[in-house]
Amino acid sequence: MLADDLRRPYQHPYAVTARGERPAPTPTSSDDHPRTAASAERTVHRLHHIRQVSDQAISVIDQVLEQAS
Repeated sequence: MLADDLRRPYQHPYAVTARGERPAPTPTSSDDHPRTAASAERTVHRLHHIRQVSDQAISVIDQVLEQAS
């Protein structure tokens, strides 16, 4: 699809390929370091947030199970 080609200049990791054909590697650039570092920081922040929300959800589930029994 044309829209996918415009948004995704690399092959999608789950794209269907011909049997035995390997997907093209994702292009990398040596000047990506500052963007990569910022991206890594955002990823770590998101993962911390996900963990916090997951811990809260587990606490709520534990409380509900405790009340139900």
